[in-house]
Amino acid sequence: AEEYITCELDEISIYDAIYGDKLGNQVAKIKNPYPQMKGQFIGIKMAHPTFINSECYAIFDKKAKINSGDIVAVSLNENKAIIRKLYLVDKDIVTLRPVLEDGDILTLVEDQIKNMNIIGKYCYAISPFLNQ
Repeated sequence: AEEYITCELDEISIYDAIYGDKLGNQVAKIKNPYPQMKGQFIGIKMAHPTFINSECYAIFDKKAKINSGDIVAVSLNENKAIIRKLYLVDKDIVTLRPVLEDGDILTLVEDQIKNMNIIGKYCYAISPFLNQ
């Protein structure tokens, strides 16, 4: 994931998607609404039923330590990143559960875990209209 563009603390780049560790199209660059938070942030545009036009920017800290129960952006087998709650069941078993949207519970074992790329830990979601 070292291909990510490092942002200044007051700016966050937003992408339409992330595949594995490859960035999709940059759709916005926003001022960080929480400058007191320290980290290396990246955003993904996503659908969310409680925001205007059902869209929001989900912001993730790509340098944060991940613990069992955290919400993360994760890419499996270089596919488009999804947002899931990650549980470390055992050293060889990881479960990914949906957060808001419908979806399957995914259980990964051994080699499947090696093909998992955690983009970052969820920090907050904001409206795309915040900076207008």
